[in-house]
Amino acid sequence: MMGQAKNRGSQADREQQAKVRRNAFAEKMGLEQRSLAEIKEELGVSPDAQFHGYAVHIPSSDEFLFQHSEQEHATARQWSKNPGLAKCFEDFAEAYMLTRPERGELVVAVFETESQYFVAEVM
Repeated sequence: MMGQAKNRGSQADREQQAKVRRNAFAEKMGLEQRSLAEIKEELGVSPDAQFHGYAVHIPSSDEFLFQHSEQEHATARQWSKNPGLAKCFEDFAEAYMLTRPERGELVVAVFETESQYFVAEVM
């Protein structure tokens, strides 16, 4: 329905609500979330590097979740070696819900500079 965003408050209000939800999720899961600025600094990535979002990564095979679909009786997952093709989520919790830690999957932040991609575990 058109105009629903107005009913949820200003852009700043919605961003604050999303931040509260992410923090509550991280706390519930016993996770410590790091800021993007901290991650960029740790990696030595330029502060101007573009943040693409959070992705699901398998470090052992260096693959990124590319496509995911769920139906009533089946789940399909496709993987890519290219971080530029990773399915990225704006919200950490969305990516985390698709991970299968028992299979070594984890959430990474995906950044792009002019010459390359950088990925970093965020929790």
